[in-house]
Amino acid sequence: MSLTKASYAMLNGAVANILDFGAVGDDSTDCTTAFQAALASGAKNIYVPYVIYRITAPLTYGTNGQKVFGENGGPFSNYTTMIKYTGTATAS
Repeated sequence: MSLTKASYAMLNGAVANILDFGAVGDDSTDCTTAFQAALASGAKNIYVPYVIYRITAPLTYGTNGQKVFGENGGPFSNYTTMIKYTGTATAS
């Protein structure tokens, strides 16, 4: 019996975690590459745990219907996901 490595694109509805792609939510590490890798993975749903992620370049979505979602802790919680864009280029 042989095993096949499954990709996110093969797993309908599987949720990818941005941390699995190397993102570090410390408000200083550039996470652009990790976000772009997650978007290119084919995952339909990409979860971004609460903290602050720094992005320095525009991102390109990979597939139709792809969703990136984080957390909004609401009025009684500090658990909120934030993505800061600190690049100089603008998307066209």
